[in-house]
Amino acid sequence: MRAVIKVDRTNCCIFNNSLSREISELNGVYGVNIDNYKNEVIVDYTDEVNVDEIYSKLNENGYSVMPGQFFGNADYISEQDNFKNKAGDWDSPMKVEMAKKFVSEMLKNINLGNENKVLDYGCGTGLVGMEVAPLVKSVVFLDNSAAMVNVLENKLGKAFEKHEYSSENIKVIIGDINKYITKDIDVVFSLMALHHVEDIQAAFEHISANILKPGGILVIGDLKEENGSFHGEEKVPHNGFNIPNLAQQLEFSEMEVITTNTYNSIQKNGNEYEQFIIVAKKQQTN
Repeated sequence: MRAVIKVDRTNCCIFNNSLSREISELNGVYGVNIDNYKNEVIVDYTDEVNVDEIYSKLNENGYSVMPGQFFGNADYISEQDNFKNKAGDWDSPMKVEMAKKFVSEMLKNINLGNENKVLDYGCGTGLVGMEVAPLVKSVVFLDNSAAMVNVLENKLGKAFEKHEYSSENIKVIIGDINKYITKDIDVVFSLMALHHVEDIQAAFEHISANILKPGGILVIGDLKEENGSFHGEEKVPHNGFNIPNLAQQLEFSEMEVITTNTYNSIQKNGNEYEQFIIVAKKQQTN
């Protein structure tokens, strides 16, 4: 994967070779290219990289990372990206409406305010997170599809130009849920992404232990158990979910299920599929 990091070089005329070498030696980095003309540091990296270490190296050497940076893929999309041929046309009227219904249902069950920091897990092109952003303090967008994130970044760039959001309150991360390890999130929400996650129990445990604040909320919107026809010939880890089983997995992760209900139905492939919402709260620690 590749990240293009824009910096302010007020403290020096050109980048130095030692800085490039220091970044290259970080775990997960396999290439660094410096563009002095554009004030950009281009980093090729794997999932093992820690973005904070790269930012730290830049700051230590007097280079300030410009606000609103998206540590993600700028021009490279892996052949293994299952959404590389879908991302450009993802925001169909049906999906936009689906996101709006999820946000509406979520707001019936939880309170979101301008003091909240939230994380959109499996954000895709940002249909849910961008709907929520005006209501909260800040949003972390997280998805492992570089193609989807590229679409999101373009949408965010246009929104910043129109001053619809502040870039300082937005962070975008390419990777799975384990990429986020700061316990500062009030609400994690996820729409139609969980059925793509292989190890759901591990994801829940990570969210509970390493992301949510005590008393933090997890909101999931996804398909009720179905016969596999929703995705046609495409194979996904889960053909919807058995809600009692999912609730049990949440409870095993030290989260208390607050509510669950069916709130929407989707017409696809000549069939009707029901969507559920489940809201769980991380247990308070003594």
